[in-house]
Parts: sequence; C-alpha cells; structure tokens
Amino acid sequence: CPMSKELDGKSVILTGGATLFGAAVARKIVDAGAKLAIVDINEEACNRVAQDLGESTLSYPIDITDDLALEKLVGDVNDSFGGIAYGT
Repeated sequence: CPMSKELDGKSVILTGGATLFGAAVARKIVDAGAKLAIVDINEEACNRVAQDLGESTLSYPIDITDDLALEKLVGDVNDSFGGIAYGT
C-alpha cells in the first residue's frame, strides 16, 4: 500500500517536535508529503530530529513563549517553504 501523501506540497509547523511523541508525529507529517518546521526548546534534540527526517525538515530551537521568536519563525518558514498549511 503506497504511503498517503495527503500533505503533499504543504508546509507544517510542529511545536514540541523533538520529544519522543513529537518526533513520531513529525515522521508521520513528513511521510505524508509535507515540508516540516520542527520547533522545540531543546536545541540538540530539535536539530537531531530535523536531521534524521531529511532535507524537507528545518529545525527551530526556540522558546514558544517568546513572541518575537515566534514571529521570526513564521516569517522564516513562510520564506523557506512558500507558505504554511492551516487546519485541524
């Protein structure tokens, strides 16, 4: 059965993406065809997960309570990936 590509061409921001559960969710997002920005306060883990997932994944080791860092993140992801997917 081929892997579902329901997120093909989409860009996703995942907070908490360097935790054990977050990394599993990140893998599913990338496997579904999305470009992914992993956000986590743990820089080493964030970078490791992004590297493990390949070139369609970027690492953003930031504190999500920092409004300026979030604003920069959204701008960077938009510039790097050409937009961000919204949804539930």
